[in-house]
Amino acid sequence: SARSRWVANEVNQAIAMVKEEAPMPRVSFGSAQRNENFKLIPEGVYLCRISRVKETRTSDGDAMWKLRLTVEEGRNSGRCLFDDLVFGSAATSRLRQFCSALRLPTDADFDLSPQRVKGRALQVVVAVENYQDNEGMTHTRNTVAFEGYLPVPKPAEVPSDADLPF
Repeated sequence: SARSRWVANEVNQAIAMVKEEAPMPRVSFGSAQRNENFKLIPEGVYLCRISRVKETRTSDGDAMWKLRLTVEEGRNSGRCLFDDLVFGSAATSRLRQFCSALRLPTDADFDLSPQRVKGRALQVVVAVENYQDNEGMTHTRNTVAFEGYLPVPKPAEVPSDADLPF
């Protein structure tokens, strides 16, 4: 109807005016300093949960998952680690270790999806490494060791009443 076209036109004009009036954000990095006080997670083995899996591709075209691993226990609980899991032939041993840590099959072909691993727990071997940025500055960061995925130990079995000596 003519009334609904008029209302739609008025709404579109109002949106256009707001867009024109909204100033562009101004960013100034001149006085900003790098945060060198960021605390790394100390090297060690941590119980983590796979909290995010983002599917992407490497520059060579191999399938790759970008993982976010959230530390579940201890003083670093809630902190996150990030790792890339590549599905190329050169990374098969690391992929096998990842699947083994999640107690997924490693002796046969199967379809692996992000839904199958997201939310699952595993132990992660955290390392600390130095790297150089594009400006030649050296920094330190956390990484997951190449053979850095281990299964979560199974809880000890509780003996039944028949197994108790008294």
